[in-house]
Amino acid sequence: MLAIFVAYVILVIDGSKYVKGIFDKQEPKENKMSNKQSVIGIVSVSSSVAPFPKRLQRSLDELQNKDFNYVLCQHALEQDGHRVAHPSGVASGVMGAFRNESIEKILISTGGVVGNNLLEYLDYEEIARIYKPICGFSDATPLLLAIYAKTGKITYHGPTLLPCFGDFEGINPDTLTSFLEVFIEKKSKFSLPDFPYMIASSQIWDVQDNVKLTIKEVESRSVVRAGCVSGTLIGGNLNGILSLLGTDYLPDWTKSIMFIEESGTSLAQFERGMYQLRHAGVLSSISGLLVGRFTNTFMSNVQSVEEIAKVLLETVGEDVPIIMNVACGHTKPQLTLPIGGWAEIEEDGSIVINQ
Repeated sequence: MLAIFVAYVILVIDGSKYVKGIFDKQEPKENKMSNKQSVIGIVSVSSSVAPFPKRLQRSLDELQNKDFNYVLCQHALEQDGHRVAHPSGVASGVMGAFRNESIEKILISTGGVVGNNLLEYLDYEEIARIYKPICGFSDATPLLLAIYAKTGKITYHGPTLLPCFGDFEGINPDTLTSFLEVFIEKKSKFSLPDFPYMIASSQIWDVQDNVKLTIKEVESRSVVRAGCVSGTLIGGNLNGILSLLGTDYLPDWTKSIMFIEESGTSLAQFERGMYQLRHAGVLSSISGLLVGRFTNTFMSNVQSVEEIAKVLLETVGEDVPIIMNVACGHTKPQLTLPIGGWAEIEEDGSIVINQ
């Protein structure tokens, strides 16, 4: 831990030059970028990446393999028990990423549980002035939604560093394609692809994640309730959304296309969350609902997808179209979705996004 802390002081200046020194005392080769590539600032907002040095190094190597330079921002490698640092310090790291003129885009390092604790310490007026695209999923949701709610600027629900770039064989190609098109290149209009497979294996980081991932065939997107609607695309992890209820960090859901993804382990937990959204008036405001693919752990505890559809039909208004099994959230491949973009749902379940 002492070595990590000492190296961290250097890393906050430019991680792409010095991160190797944490682990093997070797510097990587200088990265030569094309005109299309960006300098990415890495921020940690919930749990720490410090317990996973092997996966961290592999993730950063993969960024360079894909021709990105990066800067590890303040507190990116710190750990304070279950969290990164005091919330004010975490917010300082996020603000530093926005203020650093060399950083063009911001990528969140990993998920966790306490991603809502920094929100009161952020300067949203300054973020609006010096806005940069920021991307993550899972417990990044509170931050992404708060920035959108407070500034009106688009944020991105998509890959985080360790979960997506740190796999043994690198980032999933379909995940990368969506990330590049939507987050990096900011493609203005696109249809959401539907992947006939997902990663089936689940591994313990830095213990058993040095092997090839296995895949399985999965069902295509399914239309639970058909309809043609359009609206602002807003959403994220279900628990992350629930953590914002009753606060002014929650966006206005009126006539929006909501997307949710769930990392919980039981249908009962999912039902509880959906009814909480219903009772809070969120589900009566939306025009459409996109539901992400559920994790292998979740599905192992569900007898059939009809059980999930039953909960959706019970909780979501009768005139609201519902599309299930969208490849977003805790799944690979993973789509990158612009929070604040414009979405259109067609009768056949096809989805078109504008940003």
